[in-house]
Formats: sequence, C-alpha cells, structure tokens
Amino acid sequence: MRETFVIALLSILVAGVAAQNHPNGYVGGSGSGQVIFFSSQGVATTVTVGTSTCYGLVMDAPNRVLLAANLDNLIYRVDPVTRAIIGSIPGVSSPYDLAIDCHGDLIVATSSAVLKIDASNTITTIASALSTIYGGMTIDPNTGDILVQSAAGTDPVLRVARDGSSVVTLGGGMDARYGMDYHIPTDSIYSGSCCGDFSPADAIYQLPMLSTTATIFLGSAAPPVGVYSLKADRSSAAVPRLVLGAFAPAASSRGPGGIFHIDVATKSVTTFSTLPPNASLYETEILYRRNVQTIRTATGQWAVGIKIPEDWAKVFVLAVSTTGIRPGVPLPGGRTAYLTPDTVTFLGLTTGLAPFLTGAAGQLDAGGEAVAKLNLTAIGKPANGLRLFFLALTLNPAAPGGIETVTDPTVLLVEGL
Repeated sequence: MRETFVIALLSILVAGVAAQNHPNGYVGGSGSGQVIFFSSQGVATTVTVGTSTCYGLVMDAPNRVLLAANLDNLIYRVDPVTRAIIGSIPGVSSPYDLAIDCHGDLIVATSSAVLKIDASNTITTIASALSTIYGGMTIDPNTGDILVQSAAGTDPVLRVARDGSSVVTLGGGMDARYGMDYHIPTDSIYSGSCCGDFSPADAIYQLPMLSTTATIFLGSAAPPVGVYSLKADRSSAAVPRLVLGAFAPAASSRGPGGIFHIDVATKSVTTFSTLPPNASLYETEILYRRNVQTIRTATGQWAVGIKIPEDWAKVFVLAVSTTGIRPGVPLPGGRTAYLTPDTVTFLGLTTGLAPFLTGAAGQLDAGGEAVAKLNLTAIGKPANGLRLFFLALTLNPAAPGGIETVTDPTVLLVEGL
C-alpha cells in the first residue's frame, strides 16, 4: 500500500513539473513591444518585450525559449514560463520574420535579405539584394529551403536555397507580408492578408507547391477579418487546422483581434481567444509545438531532439527515411505519419543504423523530451547532400492503433563533411 501511494505521489509531482515547465498554448506579437501569451485555455497575458512592433516569433531549436524580433533591431530571448527577457541578439536591422532551419540555426528575414544566425550568434548573409522582403517566411520540410515573400502586396514567394546558391520564384498572387506557413497534408503554403489596404482584402491564400499562382482559400466574407499571422497546427491532429492571429480593425463591427482556428477540410472558423478592443496580433507562434528538431553539435554530428510535452514518460520511437515525407502512412484515428518508409526506416527501427544513429527509441523524460544522436563522420564526404527525414511517435495501448502522438516531420540536409 505504501509503495502504491509513493508511486502515485511521484506521478502527480512529475505531472506538475511537466505542466509547469511546458505551458502549451500560443503567443502573439503586437505593437509597442507587446507580446501576448495565451494559455491552453485561451487566457491572455501581456508582457513588454522591447519598444517596437513585434513582427517575428519562433521557438528556438531546443523548443524551450521564445525568440521575438522587434523593429528596434534586436531579437529577444524570452522564457515562456517566467515571461522574462533572458538575453538578446544584436546586429540585425529591421528583422521582420523568424524561422528555425534544418540545422537548428535561426533564419531572419529583413527588408531585403535573408540571414542565418548560428548557436554562437554569428550572422551570415544567405541572400541579399532581394526585392523588398516584408515578413512572411517558413521552411519547406521537403527540402530545407527557405520560403519567403519577395515584396509587399501580392508579389511572388521565393524559394531560397539554404546556402544561398539559388533563388527561385514559386508563384505570385499571394500576400504573405505578415506571415505564412507550410501545411504538410495539402502540400501548400498558406498566408493571410489584412485590413483592406489592397484588393481583395482580408483573404487567406493558398499556394500549392506545384502551382504558379495562389488562390483565395477563404475570402473576406468569412470571419475573422483582419488576418495577420498564420500557422499550420498539424501535430497529431486528425483534423488539420490553421491558427490565425487577427488584427483588430478600427471598425469594431469587423470583429475583434485574437486567435482563431480554421478547419482546412471544412473551412469552418472557431474562436480560441479574443482580445480587448483595438488589441491586435501581428505574428503568432505555437508554444512547445510537438516536434523533432535536428541541431548541429559538431562537424558531421547532430542532436535529434524530440519534444512532446504532454506525453512525458511515454515510450517513443524515432523514424527516419531518405525518401521523403509524402504521401505518408495512414494511421488509425484518421491521422497520417508524414514519412515515406524505405530500407533506412526499417534499419532504424531495428537498430540497424547503429552506430550512426543511437537513442532512436526509449522513454521521454519528465519534460516530454529525448535526444537521439546522429554521427556521420565515419561516412565522410559521400554523405554530403543526403537528406534525412525524421518524425517521432509515442506509444499508448489505449490510443488508436497504440499510437498516442505523431510529430511534425523534419528534414536534415547533410553538409559540411
């Protein structure tokens, strides 16, 4: 009896630690340095980060710290638990949007360039002299390329190679000035426009990856109006949805600012949380998104970090493929594991990739984290250019098919050997 009580007590304590350290929800950037945190219940708390408008937000590579880009030329590091500023990255002029690439480096879109900032805060220019970048950036999980809006208004989206060796026009007719994201199930980029400053106003755009022209996914007749930031909330979702941060227009009849969900299949809109009158969100980010992130630790070596906060202490399996993420594998419960199985997948699930890949199965810790290790130094230069695709699953006998959660996939482009 005493042993049962101790085990139960420890479970409660560990659950408390996990919940405290990993507050799932959303965060939005606003004007005058305001950053608004939303709990998983939609309760909003506003903190001040810098002195200027916050257009760029992203969780860092380990998925523990929020990075917030302000137009006062600083990128702030913010602890999502204490909501205190714990550092900053100087030297970036007018950072508009942020992303984390396939090596865990921070990618920054400025008014005319795409920059990379590594773990030592060294800034490298990937592409410059681009045509008036104005926000809107995401990473293509198929290739690791950077997707960025080329100019204000409905100008083309550009595909920028991670090393800057090429810049390719994907398509036009899309306004992604205030953020865009890649949506894996539809193989499309989505973005939202705002505020009637061009026509059509307040639309949500969709640009399929094989298309040259964007179309209106959801027009201004449907709420919410004043769409700014948009994210694809796809982790472990049977019904994939978009997450919108909304601007509060001057005319109150047009709707409040806040966070809204849109079901991709039905285009139905639901309200997650609204803000007081005239409070707006210029950018949104998903706090502690369930993901796998590759982070370079040395030449030819990477940490493959897994973070699924709500699945602390559950058994996990890391799957790897050299083929791609589409079409993926259908799973019970209407879900899809976006990874294309191949020989490497089989070897990885049977420890056949050791010693190159270790720690690919085990138990998540109290924070819902685990780290596998990838070491390709023994292969050397022939591995350069190889793309490895990862995703993680957690197991639960009570879940459909015994699978509790499926993470977003991520791609690692092997280089530098």
